[in-house]
Amino acid sequence: MESAAAAGLSEREFWNSTFRYLQARAKARDRAAREQWEMVRFLAFYIIKTVDAKNKVRKPEDVMQFGWDEKKLRKSLPPLSPEDLEALEAFGKEADVIVEKMKNASRK
Repeated sequence: MESAAAAGLSEREFWNSTFRYLQARAKARDRAAREQWEMVRFLAFYIIKTVDAKNKVRKPEDVMQFGWDEKKLRKSLPPLSPEDLEALEAFGKEADVIVEKMKNASRK
């Protein structure tokens, strides 16, 4: 009920709405909030850029980072160790064997 109020719905509208509609309203509200934060970050970037003589701020993400930027941040993970690579390869081989067994069982 609290999220419905945050989405601008009255109690009557809330109870007369379907779950699908409520989900769409919540998604639209979240998207609008995200866009507003992106605008704030963009403006802050250009304001800071005017006084950034050392060129430390190169992109808006350098000013503020949000949870939805996580995908971009994952690119900077350290490389895997040889032990991790071996474990992943062993897991992949084991998974291939299991998939083959499942395929063979479904053919019978």
